Amino acid sequence: MALEWMGDQVQQDVVRAVIINGLNEFGARWETAAKASVKPGRGVVTGTYRRSLHYSSRAYNFGKDNVAPGPSTPERGGTGKGATAGGGYVSIVAGSGMIYARRLEAMYNVVVGAHAQVAGQLGGILEKHAQAAGLT
Repeated sequence: MALEWMGDQVQQDVVRAVIINGLNEFGARWETAAKASVKPGRGVVTGTYRRSLHYSSRAYNFGKDNVAPGPSTPERGGTGKGATAGGGYVSIVAGSGMIYARRLEAMYNVVVGAHAQVAGQLGGILEKHAQAAGLT
């Protein structure tokens, strides 16, 4: 009986079931932390900046986030997806495309601060997804 090598398929399954799902959960936790840190007196005037904070795939054009401030601007986050695999890596990107986002980041440390808050959770998130996929 010959064995059939399934390494590539197993790797794809692990990337999809564990890493992509795990990074999407990590992104959602980052998004929650980032949005929670933006409050009146800390970057909120109309709420546009807070609604623009989100995670996405590397292909996302953050420039389209830059809309005129107002109370009815679109929510960019909450999609639950964004992690992509390709070229030997899996990644997500996070932030805001608002023209004034860099200034608010310099003042309030929203993006980097949220990352620091949730970075320690990544290992546990990936472990949870590995268990859910029956890989541990």
